[in-house]
Amino acid sequence: IEGSRLRFRAPAGALLPTHREQLRALRADVIAALRARASAALSVSPLSQNQRALWFIHQEAPRSSAYHVAFAARISTPIDIVALRDAVQAVADRHQMLRTTYVLTDDAQLQMETRGAVPIPLVQLDLIGASEATLRDAVDAECARPFDLEVGPVFRCTLLSRSDTDHVLLVCVHHIASDGWSLMIIADELYALYAEGVGAASRPLSRPARTYTDFVDWQSRMLDSAAGEQLAAAWKTTLAPPRAELEVPPDRPRPARKSYRGGSEQFSLPAERVALLRTVARENSTTIFVVLLAAYKALLLRLSGTEDIIVGTPTFGRSQAEFTQTVGHFVNPVPMRTTVTAGLSFRELLQRVSHTVRAALTAQDYPLLLMVQHAQVAREPSRSPLFETFFGLVAFDRARDVVASADGAAIALPRGLRIRTAAAAPVPPPLMPLIISTALA
Repeated sequence: IEGSRLRFRAPAGALLPTHREQLRALRADVIAALRARASAALSVSPLSQNQRALWFIHQEAPRSSAYHVAFAARISTPIDIVALRDAVQAVADRHQMLRTTYVLTDDAQLQMETRGAVPIPLVQLDLIGASEATLRDAVDAECARPFDLEVGPVFRCTLLSRSDTDHVLLVCVHHIASDGWSLMIIADELYALYAEGVGAASRPLSRPARTYTDFVDWQSRMLDSAAGEQLAAAWKTTLAPPRAELEVPPDRPRPARKSYRGGSEQFSLPAERVALLRTVARENSTTIFVVLLAAYKALLLRLSGTEDIIVGTPTFGRSQAEFTQTVGHFVNPVPMRTTVTAGLSFRELLQRVSHTVRAALTAQDYPLLLMVQHAQVAREPSRSPLFETFFGLVAFDRARDVVASADGAAIALPRGLRIRTAAAAPVPPPLMPLIISTALA
């Protein structure tokens, strides 16, 4: 079952025309029976290493929205609510992690519990006639609404409507069950399933080849193997003490505990500046990511005077291609450690950073949680372990078939449905071309 649809897999010719007619006639009863059976089915499995870290973070700040992964789209045409509600449920039916909760057993074992079926409501908020500011506040509040990881669900969709032709669709998932790539899978499937539901042309969706539990099993075997031991040794060498604390001059005293409060700055680089950055990358046989990261490390040297600079960056976490279409928490932040001295030329700095990036990507399958444990980092509630500044370069190409570019342009969707994400939208797009953040607040 996927929403109100029945899917089947069988050898050619096994499903006879008479069977199809019977299924059509009894479709509602068949779906109800299958969903009841699936709702009672429960599977239990361990968490991945980085999921464990997120679970502990959630226990420290259960009402924080710092680890909510969200997508907001402005829709400027009428919506078929039944088709949208069905598409939301179908996405949850397709992906294990959207039907999973997280519990600590009586013998202190942390485990995932997955139901075969979990009802996911489409929450509708009536904001007819509300101001744009009220709409923005409502989207912010809905995005920040806490998840209960033990009770679930950890996936929700909300439709906020000011009129028949002015809506915001908000998709929100806790990071323990998703990441940026997973969010794009969810958005892409919502689009395809909604198109199918309203009778528009749409491509068929294949079932995901692997589940997140398969990934957890793979990770466990890898860490216990010789390859896992090699990765552990590589990171032990890379992160060997002494390590310097990055002290960037703050604009206020550091709080005793992380508050998760922060701000954001958005700006655009002129096209000619971007072209120049690409030229520098090409002339030095490297990538624009390395060029920008080197410039960022040079800036941190100037601000802090610290030469031993560790910057975190997210890695895809799907080195095994079989997990490309699996929804789950795969992203693995890795520390990029480089010695940056004031006398270096930028070309020399590029070479050092390029070596840092290659080494980190080669060993990216090793979970950050284990790096922190093996590096014997002294935990401080006011600091993030290993690195306190984070750099990511995100290609937005993956979402082009689902949403428009961040400049506010829109694309045509089924039956005139138009979706846009823009700087003026109630919340900024979750993935921007460049994300640079520091954990100083």
